[in-house]
Amino acid sequence: MTNKPTTPSSPSARSRSLLPQWPQVVAALGDFAVFFLFALAGRSDHNISLSILSLLKTLAPFAVAWFILSPWLGAHRLRTLSSLGQLWQRVLPVYLLSFSIAILLRSWWYDRPLILSFILVALSFQTVFLTLWRLALALFLRRWVVGPETIAP
Repeated sequence: MTNKPTTPSSPSARSRSLLPQWPQVVAALGDFAVFFLFALAGRSDHNISLSILSLLKTLAPFAVAWFILSPWLGAHRLRTLSSLGQLWQRVLPVYLLSFSIAILLRSWWYDRPLILSFILVALSFQTVFLTLWRLALALFLRRWVVGPETIAP
C-alpha cells in the first residue's frame, strides 16, 4: 500500500483548505472578545445585569452580522489577517457593513428604536477595539508567522 502525495486539486487537500487554520480561529476569538467587551462595558456602565445570557443578548446582533459577513467578504483570509493594508481596505469596510446590518437586526429582534447616541457609541467602541485587535494580530502574524516578504500589499 503506497501513500499518494496530496495535490492541491485532490479532495482531501480541498477539504483541508476549507477548514479554518489557527490564525483564523485566533482572529475569530479576538473579534468575539471585542463584541463581548462592548457588551460588558455597556451593561456595566448602565448598571444592567451582567449575566452571561444578558451579555450574549447584547452582543448577538453584532456577532451574528460580523460572523456571517466577514468570512464571505474576505476579512478572515490569512492574507487579510497579516496585512496592514488589508486592515484598512477590507476589514474596516466589511465591519461597517456588518455594523449597519447589526444595528437593524438589534432594532428588529428586540423591538427597539434606532437611537443615535447608542449607534455612535457602539460604532466608536467597536471600531477602535476591532482595529487595535486586528492591528496587533497583523503585526504578530507578519513578525512571527508569515513574514512581511511573503505578503503582497
